[in-house]
Amino acid sequence: MASIASKLQQVRRRIDDACTRAQRPVQSVTLLAVSKTFGVDAVREAHAAGQHAFGENYVQELVHKAQALADLPALRWHLIGRLQTNKVKDVVRLGCAVQAL
Repeated sequence: MASIASKLQQVRRRIDDACTRAQRPVQSVTLLAVSKTFGVDAVREAHAAGQHAFGENYVQELVHKAQALADLPALRWHLIGRLQTNKVKDVVRLGCAVQAL
């Protein structure tokens, strides 16, 4: 089974190739790793491999992981999907981006 680091490297190569074909700077693309269904240890492993942006679609999971991983530098959380009004305070407190349509 491939490690998270090797899988990230494969995805980054594909992004690199796509950017080259599109004549677009690779720095203009942000890889957002969705950590849904993965535990804190997997996020730590991905962070160690250079991944800093993570997405969650449940506020309670995002809050749990953000608190458990507060020691990691440069970790950026994104909430993916709907955000209920009563949970806005939790997302704002963590300084998250919200990705929703």
